[in-house]
Amino acid sequence: MNPRRERDPSRRRTTPSLIFLLTFVTLFSATFFSHLVTPVASQGNLVYTLNYDQTITVSSSEYLRDGLSQARDADAQCVVLLLDTFGGDLDSTKKMVEYMDTSSIPVVVYVGPGGVAWSAGAFILMGSHVAAMAPGTVVGSSQPVSYSALGGSTPVTDEKIINALATYIAEKARIHGRNHTLAEDFVRQNLNLAAEDAKASRVIEILAADLSDLLQQLNGMNVTTYGGSKVLLTSSAQVVALSPSIPVAFLGVIGDPTISGLLFLIGLYALIYGVLTPGYGGEIIGGVLIILSLVGMGFDFNIVALLLIVVGIGLLIAELQTQGVGALGAGGIICIVLGSLLLFPRQPPKWLINMSWFPVFAAVTLGVGITMGGLFAVASYKALRLRKMKGKMFKLEGETAKVTEDIPAGEKGYIQCFGELWLATSDYDLKKGEQVTILRKEDEVLIVEPLTKKRKP
Repeated sequence: MNPRRERDPSRRRTTPSLIFLLTFVTLFSATFFSHLVTPVASQGNLVYTLNYDQTITVSSSEYLRDGLSQARDADAQCVVLLLDTFGGDLDSTKKMVEYMDTSSIPVVVYVGPGGVAWSAGAFILMGSHVAAMAPGTVVGSSQPVSYSALGGSTPVTDEKIINALATYIAEKARIHGRNHTLAEDFVRQNLNLAAEDAKASRVIEILAADLSDLLQQLNGMNVTTYGGSKVLLTSSAQVVALSPSIPVAFLGVIGDPTISGLLFLIGLYALIYGVLTPGYGGEIIGGVLIILSLVGMGFDFNIVALLLIVVGIGLLIAELQTQGVGALGAGGIICIVLGSLLLFPRQPPKWLINMSWFPVFAAVTLGVGITMGGLFAVASYKALRLRKMKGKMFKLEGETAKVTEDIPAGEKGYIQCFGELWLATSDYDLKKGEQVTILRKEDEVLIVEPLTKKRKP
């Protein structure tokens, strides 16, 4: 390997992190400004529809909040949630129910053909102003579970939690005139009801074949909301399908439990790899991915924890200016670990989700985790081996280097050669930015002299 063929190693090394940062800033800017210019439909006889066909996450509640805001501005007849979900995050589910409770626009939750309203979906259905299902759909199975971002799940059997959730869903059903006893059994006994049985048992109000049938049956219905009573006029209403805004869509991607778990794993490996092989931006990318994963998991940021993580990343970046993993790197790792511990809640987040969803989640997370772990081990071995061999690989004598700090004659300081920092000394006073020639290498110290020799008297 001939080092003379390397045109600009330092520039080549920083390119990946620069590309990543520019891409992240661009996406963030587009996300922010698109949120500011979200169009509002003109007023009229409108019905908004929001599509919920995935796991309920933090993006789901933001999607509903945006939809209700636009529907209110357009004075829409109602908002229809097209629901088909295995379940999701308890906190996001409760927030959605809260938004419906305080909405002046009637919210209709409709489990469309082929759909299910399991776990979190049952809570959302019971919390709606009007509950509707298509024939052949199912509602129920609402026992909560806890899951780990690194894989695995267990049903929650804590009587305190079960009682609280059972009472919560029963009260929402009772407020809307539904069968609160059966709603409570969704949690206590994992009860499931087909749409026809749910209608006959007064768990829902409407059995509709499709959206058109639903709007016909809603027409003329008097619905009581937080803002008062409203008679729906939906038979000839214009249906507006509201898609998630770019911020909500982005939050939906990182909020998926599988994606957020993978982001955490990849970010962790990238962070460690960046510490072992500074100069490639791995520590920056890893830190950003870990923060994104925590946002996706729905963790509330503690300002002290966030500052610790930021300081830790700063220390790791500063470590790039020295060789090896020293005090700066160790301090950065400690800050990030402490910050991460403060970010995590005292117990795993509770989820309202059907257990059949978890095998896929666990398999994907475990598979990627093992694969990334193997790649990380191989890369770390190669990097450490390369670091030990670099003195043999490069012939430094006669090469030109750049002084990175003022170095008095006879003292030691750092110079840059081939994009790396080397400890050097000289019989001459060296100024920052000055070009020097490498004479020889003694242990780990380079003996250099300036191109224009000015020996200290």
